[in-house]
Amino acid sequence: MRAKLLIIIFLFIITACKKNVSSGSNGTNPTTPNNPPSTTTSNSGNTNLNILADADDWIGEYNNQLYAVPVMSHGGELLRCNVTDRKVNMIKKFGTTDRFQVKANSIDAQGNIYMYAQCDVTNGDVGVMKLNADGTVLWKKKYKMQISPFVSFEDMQPRAIKLVNGYLWALSSFFLLKIDPANGQVIASTGIGNTSDRWASAVDIIRAGQNIMVQMAGGQLYFHILRVTDLSIIKSVKTEFTFNPTSGYPTNTILDVSDNRFFAVTHYRQQSSLFPRGIIIEFDIDGKILNSAVMEDQLSQFEVTRMNRDKDGNYAVAYNTYLQLSPILKTKDVLIFNKNLELINKVSLAPSITSSAFSFNTNMAALIHFVNNKTTIEWVDVKNPGCKAVSMPSNIKLQNLSFKSPVVTTNVSPFVTQMKYIGMEDMSYTVENINYTQTVNKCN
Repeated sequence: MRAKLLIIIFLFIITACKKNVSSGSNGTNPTTPNNPPSTTTSNSGNTNLNILADADDWIGEYNNQLYAVPVMSHGGELLRCNVTDRKVNMIKKFGTTDRFQVKANSIDAQGNIYMYAQCDVTNGDVGVMKLNADGTVLWKKKYKMQISPFVSFEDMQPRAIKLVNGYLWALSSFFLLKIDPANGQVIASTGIGNTSDRWASAVDIIRAGQNIMVQMAGGQLYFHILRVTDLSIIKSVKTEFTFNPTSGYPTNTILDVSDNRFFAVTHYRQQSSLFPRGIIIEFDIDGKILNSAVMEDQLSQFEVTRMNRDKDGNYAVAYNTYLQLSPILKTKDVLIFNKNLELINKVSLAPSITSSAFSFNTNMAALIHFVNNKTTIEWVDVKNPGCKAVSMPSNIKLQNLSFKSPVVTTNVSPFVTQMKYIGMEDMSYTVENINYTQTVNKCN
């Protein structure tokens, strides 16, 4: 009898304990998992416009808005769309009576947009236009140049324009302008590199601590560190590949501001090969290679068009594949690598896509292409591509690279230049709001 009483008391205690377990506690509840699985719904899809927008290059993101502008265009358009709802919310068209052929652009942390253009191909004159996030023109200037008969106007070819350490920098192939971003006034200028070496022109300018880095081309890691104050050269660094590429140049460089680590993407061609390969390189301010990999597929053909890196160290790389065979093979792909350069996702999209952008705040990639004389934006959820995903190809592989030891040169003499900035003038422009309709589609 006593044994039965103890069993009843024990069962009563267990029942009471179970009743006291709430769904918000750490107790077991079959209807409420301890760690609910994350949603598997993909945000991939597309946005179809009823017009052909002359905006074929994404330039950046501000306040969850992606901006696209034309390249190689006289005037052109500014397109803005929201990353969250994937809707285009502004298209503006800019007109000009003077030559203003945009070849470089960027957006700063306040949403200001900068366009760097070629104006006069005879004198080497260039122009810069500054817009705010709503597409209002703040100023538009022409910078007049005096160039020697022994150099070409191509030496003033616009390469990059960025707001770095408080100043606007307009970088040409062999010349650098330091500009007041408030009014467009030129504060200082200098030649960059040696015009006799056409393979090693300037390609990008980025922050290097309190200084600036000018990235050069030439099939190698080659850059100069300049002081912001007087544009004097602190050091020049050159790190060559151990293999001997016949061509190659960094197409995108990204600065990890926390510790002066840089990330470069380049594509190169080895001797006797027609096909470029893509490379991801991580290096420090002295040119030391911290991490690197070759991106190679069955065709060994990667022409990299865009790269980005999120706060966790994951890479997103967009590239073109093009092979002149019968039939012509052409694709636009997005590759997602983790911080160990291991491939996570691959997305293959229509060959008519012309540009790409990434929004790592929302894990979205956006790519523009033109179909039936209309503009379509393809949206890819980089965490879960959904209908945009393709089976992981076995022929995508990463290979480690080896490099020569970096050659670091200090006490560098100022660059000798045969180009000179001689003055500035305002440029005229017109602005027109473009009407459009759109259809937003989503696929899982």
